[in-house]
Amino acid sequence: MKCTILDCDGTLYRYPNQNFLETRMWKSVREHSIELIRKKGYKNPEKNFTHFFEKYNGEISEAFEKELGILKDTYFQHTWGALTPHEIVLQPQISPATLDALLEITPNLAILSNAPFPWIKRVLNYLGISKYFHDNIWTGEGLIRKPLPESYLQIAKALSIEPEQMVMVGDEEKNDIKVPNKLGMTTVRINPYNKKTLANYQIDNINELPNAIK
Repeated sequence: MKCTILDCDGTLYRYPNQNFLETRMWKSVREHSIELIRKKGYKNPEKNFTHFFEKYNGEISEAFEKELGILKDTYFQHTWGALTPHEIVLQPQISPATLDALLEITPNLAILSNAPFPWIKRVLNYLGISKYFHDNIWTGEGLIRKPLPESYLQIAKALSIEPEQMVMVGDEEKNDIKVPNKLGMTTVRINPYNKKTLANYQIDNINELPNAIK
């Protein structure tokens, strides 16, 4: 294997076992989003946010760009970029020792997340592991997002390797396992609750990963 791709949220650290829309992360993003709407002069920004969320099927950054003229980069910086990792990352999981061990197995480590770059950069710095990924960070601002095949294949192209030489690791069956499996990648699901999975391997904790794939 030549590359291990890691999901971020739910993989490098865990949320409490709850729906994402109930997490402190989402509640904070929502609050900052509502504040942006309020600054645009809307009298009922909470209601407007709910309307945007439903109209755009949860793609709230697209809503802000089309409805309010707020560019996605600006939106992400003022919402996700304002998150404080020490309040949100309640259960850090991955250790530098695990990443060192992974580098001995696969010479490249990458992050693939649907979360935006401002948050990913902050949380990697908070966990003290930014140096392991360099520029190998792919995030969700654009149209190429998980589970589109192109989201995984862009990493193979950037590193000049074949999908069969890559390991995809994550906690979500839809976003991290199903499509990479079809592309020929080795898949590992972080699966402490023993949910049904198509992954080649399942582990309880990210720090078990080097032993699973070596």
